[in-house]
Amino acid sequence: MVAALTVIGGLLWWWEKTLPEGRRRLMQDQLEHDKATIGQTLLNAAQDGTLTEEEIRTADKSGRWTVKRDTHEIRVSTRLVNPDHELQCWSFVLSLPLGTAPTLRTIQDDEGCPPLRTEASPSSPLPPG
Repeated sequence: MVAALTVIGGLLWWWEKTLPEGRRRLMQDQLEHDKATIGQTLLNAAQDGTLTEEEIRTADKSGRWTVKRDTHEIRVSTRLVNPDHELQCWSFVLSLPLGTAPTLRTIQDDEGCPPLRTEASPSSPLPPG
């Protein structure tokens, strides 16, 4: 009986120690998957030489994105959930000109992120304020 309780206690201890780390790994994998999916969708959309807000909305359905365009690049910034269950800012930067082989950089970018509740993209479904 004592041996059985010891084994059960050991299993419970092991379960308690490994389960949170397993969840964390799953969350990290999900973050990497989300970044890759958004990036690839933006690259595919940019191959025709343009990147519309509708195409950005298709890439990032969260509605937590902004876009900044200048003469050198298009920067799409969004908030994704990290393994600590916090929103983390990522920017997907497409160099201009766009076309058949656009280039993309994905960077963690706390400076360029949209505010949580105020300045979503004008075509984003998030209400201001």
